[in-house]
Amino acid sequence: MPLVRHLSRRSARLPVAALLAASCALALPIAADAASVREFPAPATPKGIAVGPDGNLWFTEPGAGRIGRMTPAGTATDFPASSPQNVAPAPTQPSRITAAPDGNLWFSDALGGIGRIRTDGSVVRPALPSPGGTDGIAVGSDGAIWYTKPASNVIGRIDSTFEGNAEYQLDGNRQPGDMVSGPDGALWFVEPASNSIGRITTAGQVSHFPIPTANADPRAIAIGPDGQLWFTERAGRRISQITTAGAITELPLPGTSTQPGELVAGPDGALWFTELAAGRNSIGRMTVQGAASRYPLPGSGTSPDVTRRPDGSLWYTRTSNTIGRVTPVASPTAGQQVTLEPMEQTNVMLKQPGARSWTSLPQEGMNVAVGTEIDTRKSHVRVTAAIGTGTPLTKTADFYDGRFKVVQPARADAQVDLVLTGQLMNCTPKRAARRTTTVRGTSANPGLGAPAVNGSLHPEAAVVSGRATARTAAIARRPTVSRATAKKPPKRKGRRLWGNGKGRFRTRGRRAAATVRGTNWLVEDTCGKSTLVRVREGTVLVEDFERRRTAIVNAGQRYVAKIRR
Repeated sequence: MPLVRHLSRRSARLPVAALLAASCALALPIAADAASVREFPAPATPKGIAVGPDGNLWFTEPGAGRIGRMTPAGTATDFPASSPQNVAPAPTQPSRITAAPDGNLWFSDALGGIGRIRTDGSVVRPALPSPGGTDGIAVGSDGAIWYTKPASNVIGRIDSTFEGNAEYQLDGNRQPGDMVSGPDGALWFVEPASNSIGRITTAGQVSHFPIPTANADPRAIAIGPDGQLWFTERAGRRISQITTAGAITELPLPGTSTQPGELVAGPDGALWFTELAAGRNSIGRMTVQGAASRYPLPGSGTSPDVTRRPDGSLWYTRTSNTIGRVTPVASPTAGQQVTLEPMEQTNVMLKQPGARSWTSLPQEGMNVAVGTEIDTRKSHVRVTAAIGTGTPLTKTADFYDGRFKVVQPARADAQVDLVLTGQLMNCTPKRAARRTTTVRGTSANPGLGAPAVNGSLHPEAAVVSGRATARTAAIARRPTVSRATAKKPPKRKGRRLWGNGKGRFRTRGRRAAATVRGTNWLVEDTCGKSTLVRVREGTVLVEDFERRRTAIVNAGQRYVAKIRR
């Protein structure tokens, strides 16, 4: 393995912040509301999503002609959207989905009709008065299921018992889409073709309200956190409020490429909405006063729909064959708290300052105080911290396979230290480690071996030679243990922590610390009183506490900082 490149003695005396000034420019985070994001694989590309009466997430899969179900833990399965009573079921393309008071879920179908699915996955497709694809679907104040038919400009209703069917023809070309039950007991729906918002009472009386912005392309409508009606304008790049009297207030979104899609009231008193524009890869948030921001999502893919569970988490569908969960949390504060999120459904243990016992980190994540000790020896955690005081910007990195304490000062440029904690594992007991064997006038320590040279990459190796026989040397190297404890120790020794991410994070061992510059790296305290830094990807800046120097360690390299004798 190649040697590391050392900085000069002069540069070693510079503050670490100065050494990282250029590298931080490579990993500037973006402003966003604090939130925890996780994505789970779906059986097929999902579209509409709703919370079922069983607490699970139910979603449509138009391309597969199926309805999916996902538990809050991310386990998914799906069911055919066609009725098993049909000998030769017609092709289906389920679109939107909603939960109903009858304990079932109902979904619209772009290829025709609507469907009801029970929580056991059984489907019934009731007959409607006329053929045609459906889009919007909602439960009315009368308990009936209401739906829209864009191509035929029809609004329809059906009782949960499949009785009381009725359809109402709209005037002109309106192409009604998404629908919601309003605070006034009427059904409200978007009309993209006529650039208006429609309203129909449960008795069938229809009204239309034009949108001030021309060609706004309204996409979705929902009840906001204030109890009022809100809708998105995809082409108009606005999120707007409409009163039950029809008065519309439009709130523009920043940027020219944004295309708001679906929306839902969040647990934080704001509106959360999906982005339909290719490449945006984000979930948006807007207060009822019009202050907007966005939260970036991992990977790529647009988000067709979003819903909210009773626990406050927001769930969205994505064209990347995933279902995502966003949990809004308070922003981390420099020097006070950081945000933790367990990854890959692992059990992260933590002990907050002053606590006597360890507790599990909730799967939705939480904020913890600086000084919290975290155990990821069998888990994986994502840490989000404030860049510093006086800014909403944050930085994020993942850590695993170690136990550590989070330390951060309260200042403008607040580096986060992850300090290795816990005892060194499976190391030679001190009594055995001090045992020496004298041969030909030379004293060697078989437990520790030869020291690394100048913090280089030379492996530690014991040197045993002399007058003693090989058997004597072997006995000298053998630790003294009782029969009750004479078990083969595991291969892993010492203590370690892997890190993966960008921003001002520094993992700190006994003899050295490694500051991330956009990478995947390991810091490990070994039994031989040294600290190993190893880099898989990217670059880290190593501070050698023993030799008071710094070194740049690149991918494929490692650095050993040893105690000075």
